[in-house]
Amino acid sequence: MKKGFTLIELLVVVLIIGILSAVALPQYTVAVEKSRASEVFINAKAIIEARALEHLQDPNSYGKLEDIAELSGGYWNEEGNQYCTKYFRYLDDTDILEVWRETPNAACTDGSNKQYVMKFWFSNGSTTATRKGCEYMNSSPLGQRVCKALTSQFDYVMDY
Repeated sequence: MKKGFTLIELLVVVLIIGILSAVALPQYTVAVEKSRASEVFINAKAIIEARALEHLQDPNSYGKLEDIAELSGGYWNEEGNQYCTKYFRYLDDTDILEVWRETPNAACTDGSNKQYVMKFWFSNGSTTATRKGCEYMNSSPLGQRVCKALTSQFDYVMDY
């Protein structure tokens, strides 16, 4: 009698591996995206602290963020109000910081590849965000899963 596996046994093993991978893959993509989002929290904190220091030095000033914040992993646009990394676009305004998640290498294009947006509100002189939110596109299941996975980090999560 020959030793080995029958065709049925091999099919059962392949089926089990297929089921496990179908369950694990979506969780893996959310975990990877959450780790990418940690970049946003680090850079957002640096931006908010830079604005707070600027406000302490001169309450009436609002300079180019490029001149006051040290960020890594990306580049500034010509106006100095947008910072672009491989996955994110940081848009600076006087009292709100918007971070758009775009498809890889599409950051700082026309914004049509937007999947979700993280928003940080802060008042002049504040070193922490007074309100934080995550908004996802209805057509982006990744944005929905990530925003909901990061619910504890935000004051609100919604679709738009």
